[in-house]
Amino acid sequence: MLTSKKVLIYEIIGTAFIIFLGSALHFTYEFSGRFAFVGAFSAVNESVWEHLKLSFWPSLIWLFIEYLPIKKLTNNFFESKT
Repeated sequence: MLTSKKVLIYEIIGTAFIIFLGSALHFTYEFSGRFAFVGAFSAVNESVWEHLKLSFWPSLIWLFIEYLPIKKLTNNFFESKT
């Protein structure tokens, strides 16, 4: 499999992962009984800042998951992710 196709597959899987986990994080604060630790990672109200957390944390998690299998296939992995 070509390197670029392999990276593309990881990016598509990552997009689905980020959307799914971000959507789940929208409701975890209420489901946790308003636990403060959970509020650091999920939305506690409907502000823009809280919704940005819904994409930031899943993206950061995916960055570390994705790094291991494709670190040798890409140059400047962390720079491109930022």
